Amino acid sequence: MSTEPILDTLEVLETFDQIIARVEQVSSELRGRYLVFKAKVLLLDGTNLRIYRAWKDGKEVVYNYYWLDQNNRLIIGWDNSHEVKGISSSPHHKHEQSICRNSEERTLADVLKVIMNKILKR
Repeated sequence: MSTEPILDTLEVLETFDQIIARVEQVSSELRGRYLVFKAKVLLLDGTNLRIYRAWKDGKEVVYNYYWLDQNNRLIIGWDNSHEVKGISSSPHHKHEQSICRNSEERTLADVLKVIMNKILKR
């Protein structure tokens, strides 16, 4: 199985080095036909991004990106892990302040752009 999706993920992280302090707790493993990647990304403002991505036969099937504050409380979480009634972008959605919303952000780069804009505005 190709590790190209993991290398692509790491390349995306490198392009946002202006907001990333360091990447830690990186792991990847094969689970049958699934390639799973996990990471914790520490951001310069003290928040962190938890990344989980899974590919089956080279196609991404599940993702979740959870941006957490300094106390590991959710700021925004993006995922496609389940259908959500009333959400037109379902299964793609985001969690903000205990509310589930439509999400146009579906890639790690999309999510990091949102986070970067919010961090740089502070």
